[in-house]
Amino acid sequence: MTEPARQRSATVPGVLLASGLVALSLLRVAGALAPSGMAWGVGAARDLNPVLGVALLALGLAGAGLGVARLEPLAALPIADAPRRAWPFALAGVLTLLLVVFPDRVRFVGDFVLRLGILESANGFEHIFPQALELDRLLNHALPVRAGALLGVEPLVVLRTMGVLELWLLVGLATRFGRLVSPRESVAAVVAIAIACGGYATLLSGYSKPTPQLALCALAATTLGTEQVRRGSARVPFALAVAAGLALHRGGLPLLLPWAVASALTLRRFGLGAGRARVVNAVALALPLVVLALEARALTAVITTFDTPVNFLPREVQAQGGPLAAAFTPLRLLDDANAMLMHAPLAPLVVLTGFGDWRRAERLLVLAAVLAFLPLVLFVHLPLGPFRDWDALGGEGAVLAVASAWAVADVLARAHRGPGLAPAAAMGAAVPFLTLLLSLTDLPHGFARAERIAAGPPPRSAAQRASLLDWIGLRALNEEQFGRAREAYRRLCLETPIPHALKLWGAAALIDERPAEAQQAFTRLLEGSVDDPVGWYGLWMSAVASGDTLAARRASEHASRWPTDSKQMADVVEFFDHYPRLYAVLRRTLER
Repeated sequence: MTEPARQRSATVPGVLLASGLVALSLLRVAGALAPSGMAWGVGAARDLNPVLGVALLALGLAGAGLGVARLEPLAALPIADAPRRAWPFALAGVLTLLLVVFPDRVRFVGDFVLRLGILESANGFEHIFPQALELDRLLNHALPVRAGALLGVEPLVVLRTMGVLELWLLVGLATRFGRLVSPRESVAAVVAIAIACGGYATLLSGYSKPTPQLALCALAATTLGTEQVRRGSARVPFALAVAAGLALHRGGLPLLLPWAVASALTLRRFGLGAGRARVVNAVALALPLVVLALEARALTAVITTFDTPVNFLPREVQAQGGPLAAAFTPLRLLDDANAMLMHAPLAPLVVLTGFGDWRRAERLLVLAAVLAFLPLVLFVHLPLGPFRDWDALGGEGAVLAVASAWAVADVLARAHRGPGLAPAAAMGAAVPFLTLLLSLTDLPHGFARAERIAAGPPPRSAAQRASLLDWIGLRALNEEQFGRAREAYRRLCLETPIPHALKLWGAAALIDERPAEAQQAFTRLLEGSVDDPVGWYGLWMSAVASGDTLAARRASEHASRWPTDSKQMADVVEFFDHYPRLYAVLRRTLER
């Protein structure tokens, strides 16, 4: 190869990386201006105070500009080796501070509001989440409740503490992988930042669901599996990561593919070892299969009884022509792309993998991980909508974050574009992470975002609009914004009059001193659920307040049949305990 050709081959990777970073920054600017329903994964800047949002977009563009600018190399600073290698502690410290100071107050994702609510219920978890595996129940419900009671703190404090510990594990894995794929500390730091600043990390602030832990297992399996295939080490932690994923959630089943690939490649290259190491490695090899055997009955029951009608073949998917047709609709693909960009801000840069030694065996392991989680992205129907259930796609997002970070490391090892390219790549992941994290603290903008997605464009299904309005109503009730909650549930019930929404519409209307509207809600509830005790009590209180003596007498006669120790009265008391302002309404009703 001639010298000019060699120079061009060294220049092209850097040009492509710099161009990709600029394109991603511009995409986030466009996302902040586009309809929220089309760009919900890249438009977080829109969900902030306008000054702050514009400042973060400008920071992202400035960071990308570093990669384009021709900067002179900086003189090496006389820093000792130990402090130079201490950057992981700084990274962990900064991310910990951000998660502690800026916890998720919006709680828009998945079952955040429900999971927090059932921490106060003795048997609510099993009733609402019968599909949960035992490790999920123990780790995300029993542990925070019992530890909180023992320490005298709220369960949410325990969950946020657990999230910090999981964050430190995330940073440790990201650092270990960065140093595995690059001998240069500066490049290893970029890789670690790109992995640690995934959208899944924002879930580590009290979200009591196994999906962020599953994303962590996927990330651990990919990074530790790469180390195992390359060096023959990390066999025990790799097996623990796969086994934990299988025990936590059925979404961990895809981990079996990278486990099988890594195990086959490792055995072919290194065997089982000798002496005591041979026994340990054999146990590690068998561990995921043992866990799978132990969980097989529970997993089979959940998949056949819950997932098939809810996540695989619901009526909405059947109406679109089946799972294959539904997977490749333009809106579904757009939502999938949004979810991946939310989890892995540098995901599109995975195409730069070709500039590295892509034929190495460990690349096959990463490819297997990407392909293993892809069916979940394409074919699993997310009933709340991907814009809310994006946490469920964290496994693929975490694997893509690892793959794209490795691709960036390959380019940085070969590119000759001055010192600006590495910080540009780091900022390309860190700024979107910071923007998303801050947007999750802004509840008023969170309400506005949900309203925009529900209104479209693009048009959403009735079930997805219902999930948005239900979240607005529940979150508003939590914040005692009863007028907002009443209006959200009124709109929901006009389109989808489900019992739970009718009940909450009536309760919010009672507290908001709209008795006629409350009476309408409880009357409609009893038309479909004639024995609902909350419905009869609500109808009695609202009818008394609105002056409808006939309806009040009928409801009072019905409710008076229940003894004070009956199940019906227990249901009424439990509902009132959730919304204590109803007791004030009850007192006013009794005084009339």
